[in-house]
Order: sequence, then C-alpha cells, then structure tokens
Amino acid sequence: MDNNGVVEIITTLPSDVHQGDPNPPRSWVFEWNGIVGENKYGKYTEGSDMPDPTTVWNYGLPDNTDFRHYNLTVKDIDNDGTNELITGIRKRDSGREVNVSSVSGQFGAFTS
Repeated sequence: MDNNGVVEIITTLPSDVHQGDPNPPRSWVFEWNGIVGENKYGKYTEGSDMPDPTTVWNYGLPDNTDFRHYNLTVKDIDNDGTNELITGIRKRDSGREVNVSSVSGQFGAFTS
C-alpha cells in the first residue's frame, strides 16, 4: 500500500459509534515483519502472540458518523507514483459513497 515493497493486510470493521468510542478506528493495517519464513503481520509486544495493527485510521471523520466499508482497493489511480486507498462506503441514510485517500510516507499520513 505504501510502496515500500512490504506486504500489508488491510481490514475494516463497521462500528457502532453510538456505544463507547464516538469515533473509533475504521481501518486497520497489519504490515508484514519482512522476515522470510515468518507469517507475522503487525506489531508484537514481547511475550504476546497477538499482534497489534501497524496503524489504524478513522478517516478523519467527525464523531458519531455512520461509516460502513463495503469495498477496499489500493491502486495508483492518478498515476502520480503514490497509491490511493479507494473505499466504498455505506451510510445509514445517505446511500453509498466512494472515498479516495492518498497514501504518502508512513501509514497515518492519509489525506482525503
């Protein structure tokens, strides 16, 4: 995704924003540790077998926004040498939208 040659797993989870965190992470990225023969993605705390995501992102949404992914694609759609994260979104009352976010530098440096 970030063009550094290391594989990432990108995942999402629709979140109920009305309970708990009013603006939870919406996407999680787990980057491979790069060690051939190891199937480890994300960050590992010493002594733990459970990974934490390499990065999380809430798309810069305002609190209590209903935002449900139905599709993710990573592609350099504008041929500028930087990948974009194209996200199909369902919202409770406003139908469907597409969000295009540029990925530059490290994860977390997203803009829409």
